[in-house]
Amino acid sequence: MEIATFKAKCKNTECRHDFDAPLLSDFSYGEFLYGTIDGKEVRYYCSLDCEIWDFIDQTVSRYFGKKNREEIGVMIQKTVGFVADRQNTEIYFTQDIYCPQCCSKVRSIDTDDKTGRGNYAHLTFEEFRQLGEWEKEKLIDTCLRKI
Repeated sequence: MEIATFKAKCKNTECRHDFDAPLLSDFSYGEFLYGTIDGKEVRYYCSLDCEIWDFIDQTVSRYFGKKNREEIGVMIQKTVGFVADRQNTEIYFTQDIYCPQCCSKVRSIDTDDKTGRGNYAHLTFEEFRQLGEWEKEKLIDTCLRKI
């Protein structure tokens, strides 16, 4: 997916690394960017008509019932990043963007300083799809306990 990039600055006072970071427009309903916590990778995810999103939504909603939909939405988004395919089980995806140099969260992305466009792979869920329903629910439960 081709996405516009903007100048980002690391918030770590010892690093202050400037780098290009992707940013979706305000009109990107149901679309998200997920970055690894080591800052090495960013992926695109569209939740619209996604069976993974629907399964996580149903499972999280069963756990929390009548909680505010906005709170449940945040839990779903965090869970998506946790169950997505990744090469290293210690490195998961989050909606925060991390500095690729020191792994700190970025302090700011300057939306007035567009640096270009980049191609970003889609977030995938092949390993999650292979699990049985009970295993999926157990993994989601593990994620929710960490939130």
